[in-house]
Amino acid sequence: MTVIKNIAFCSSKKIKRIISLDDTENGSFNLYPRFVAFLHNFLPFNLKFLNETFASVENGDITGLITLSKANNKRIKIVKLLLEKNSTELGKFLVNCTVSNFLSKGVETFFAVVDKRNSQLLTMFKTGLGFHKFAQETVYKTELSCGLKRSEVLSFDYIRKMAPNDIKDVVKLVNSTMNSYQRVVFNKDENDFYAPFLASVERFVVFGDNRKDFIAYFSLSKINNSDFLLDFVVSRGYEGYLSDIVKFAKLRVMKKNKYKTLLIRTKDYYSNYGELRGILDIDSNDFFESEILVKDFLIPKKSFSYERTVFNDITPAF
Repeated sequence: MTVIKNIAFCSSKKIKRIISLDDTENGSFNLYPRFVAFLHNFLPFNLKFLNETFASVENGDITGLITLSKANNKRIKIVKLLLEKNSTELGKFLVNCTVSNFLSKGVETFFAVVDKRNSQLLTMFKTGLGFHKFAQETVYKTELSCGLKRSEVLSFDYIRKMAPNDIKDVVKLVNSTMNSYQRVVFNKDENDFYAPFLASVERFVVFGDNRKDFIAYFSLSKINNSDFLLDFVVSRGYEGYLSDIVKFAKLRVMKKNKYKTLLIRTKDYYSNYGELRGILDIDSNDFFESEILVKDFLIPKKSFSYERTVFNDITPAF
C-alpha cells in the first residue's frame, strides 16, 4: 500500500537516495533542515511560507517526491515531480493526493510548468489529471560574459531597487499588462511581491520622468550554484527597455564572480510577449518553451472559452 508523507517524517538516507536519481538540468531539490520542515508542517496553511515536499512511501521505501510552492492562499504551483520508476500511475497518485489535501485548505488553482519536449509528462497532466494548457513561457539561456565586460561601466539612473511602498504600483503595472482572459488565473496581489523567507531574490523597478511612474518591474533570483533567473514585466510601448534590463542584470550577477549563466523568462499571458521575444531573439537562440498547465476548481471551464472569444484581441481599435 502506498501512503503520502511530508518528508519531515521520512528517513533522510532514503530521501537522499531518491534525490540522487534526479539528473535533470537545474533539477536539484532545495530541501530545508529537518527541524525546519518539521515545524513548518504544523503551521496553519495561511502562515506557511516555504515550499513543501511530500513522498510516496511503499513498503517502507520512497518511490516518488513532489514539491509544491504556495503562490498565495488560493494558488499552488507544482514545482517538481520525481519518480523512482517511470510510472504514470504513481505520478497521477502523487498529484491527486496533494491536490486533494490542499483543496481542503481552500486552494482553488493548481498549475505546473512542463517542458514541451516532455510529451509523456504533458499527456499525464492533460489526459490523466485534467489539467489544460492556459499559457506558455519561454526561457532564454545566455552566458553572462556574452556582449559585456566585467569592467564595463553603464549608467542605469532610471533603475532602482523596489521599496515596500512601491508594491501597490507594481501590482497595478503587472496586472494591467496581462491579457484579460488570463488575468483571472494569473493576476497578482501585494503578497506576491514580498520576498519569501530564505529566498535569494532582488526586485527592481524601472521608472520614467517621475520616480513613481513605473514602466517596468523585474526580479533576479538565484536558482542554483551557477545560474540566476531574470523575471520581468515591461509596460506596452516601452519594450525597448528590456535590453537595458538584461544588461543591468548581467552586470549585477557578474559582480558575484562565481555565476556563469543568466536565464531570462518571459510568459505569453503578458500582452507584449511577441515584441519581447523579438528583442530576446536578437541576442540568443538558445531557448526552450514550456506549457503552463492549469487545474482550476473555481472557474467553470466554459468561462475560459467565453473569455478567449471576447477578450483575446489586444489590437487597438484605431
